[in-house]
Amino acid sequence: MSGFIAKISSGFGKLGLKVAKRSPEILMGGGFILGGTGVVLACKATLKASEVLQEHRTALQEVNEAVELGIEDYTEKDRKRDVTLVYGKTAGKFVKLYFPALMCEIGAAACFLSAFGILKRRNAVLTAAYAELLKSYNNYRGKVIEKYGEDADKEIISSGREKIVDVDKDGNVTKETDSVASDCSQYARFFDSSCPDWVPNAEYNLAFLIRAQDYFNDRLNAVGNVFLNEVYDYLGFERTAAGAVVGWCKGSKYADEKGISFGIHDMTKKANRRFVNGLENVILLDFNVDGVIYDLI
Repeated sequence: MSGFIAKISSGFGKLGLKVAKRSPEILMGGGFILGGTGVVLACKATLKASEVLQEHRTALQEVNEAVELGIEDYTEKDRKRDVTLVYGKTAGKFVKLYFPALMCEIGAAACFLSAFGILKRRNAVLTAAYAELLKSYNNYRGKVIEKYGEDADKEIISSGREKIVDVDKDGNVTKETDSVASDCSQYARFFDSSCPDWVPNAEYNLAFLIRAQDYFNDRLNAVGNVFLNEVYDYLGFERTAAGAVVGWCKGSKYADEKGISFGIHDMTKKANRRFVNGLENVILLDFNVDGVIYDLI
């Protein structure tokens, strides 16, 4: 029996977590339902409003007729009091008539605001967590470079990466290289045939990438910040969770003096030299992001 109760308790606990996870979607759905219901109820109430207005006019007419008939002991003060009562009753009827619709609309607004608040808090937590993770990662790399040198740092970063192996017709290995440059960041992406603007022409690709880099530097100067996902979208790369928070921010203490760089003219890399010289039509772009934009503002 105790095991059965434990299973039920565990099931309800998991259900509660799932509901909490989906609470923004649930609240948004509830807000749309309540908003639609409120509109329907308001339309129905409007159809009945003409009856209330007619009763109001009739009551006012009776009060005015009482004055015109000169009913004994019915003074101007009595008329004003009765008119006030008629308006008060009519207002009460309208409130009663539209109250359900009003409550539905208030409930819809509360649902939307609650969903927005939950998403805002979650986004703040995720941004803070990513910023802390990025800070820890950069501190770790700095300590490795300080103690063991840049070569050791590159070796640690490149460990576990897939190798590209070239073999001859007899099956002998003739060349073995990393599939990704060992000193690139996690934001690096290949500009190749998977990108919609890539063409099998190195000069065209170089011109396109330089124009793109200049465009985003102009945008940085005009707007003040650029998200990495904006650059990914322009170049045809898939968006990433990191790209939604990291990027470049003008005027921040972490801003690179040369602005936004795709790493095209990093002449320390043989592949980049071949691309710039027109010998290769594919290049690995490595973006020099400043960090989490929300922390740089």
